[in-house]
Amino acid sequence: MSFANLYIWRKGWQIEICEHEGVLYFSYCHPDTGCMGHMQPIVPKGMPVKPAVQTAIADLKARECGLDIMGVNDDFVVRFRSEGTEGYLIEEDRDLAEYVYLTSELINLSGKKFHSKRNHLNKFLADTAYTWQDLTPDMLTQCLGICREWFRDREDSDDVDESELCAIGEAVS
Repeated sequence: MSFANLYIWRKGWQIEICEHEGVLYFSYCHPDTGCMGHMQPIVPKGMPVKPAVQTAIADLKARECGLDIMGVNDDFVVRFRSEGTEGYLIEEDRDLAEYVYLTSELINLSGKKFHSKRNHLNKFLADTAYTWQDLTPDMLTQCLGICREWFRDREDSDDVDESELCAIGEAVS
């Protein structure tokens, strides 16, 4: 829900923002399915969250889409549960989780937790002749070409994720 994230994904996921009765609503269109969804509404402290959830779900029903609200944080869930969640299913989707590491951990890659990352790094260092260069605007097309090639070569991907390439392009331009 950061500005940077919303900005770089705005085109690929057709993110729309709407303010209604003091609440910010964020809708998106999934690039693969074309189905609309909502992200967590931003409800000011002191206001109930349940009406915002009901408004988002009513919008999705009107669009004849699934009824998912993604990216809901713990504070929102606690507030929502305190208002009663009968008829609602709240579940975590680990595939959509963000991973945050301490810089010092990534520099050292020590411990069991980073074993596979160390192996990937060591394989890269052993197998690849590389140079380090500052990224310049004229390299953008080449960088996106490398990303496109990487997506195409992934074993778990049947095709190139255009929305992700669009977000990468927005992030580095």
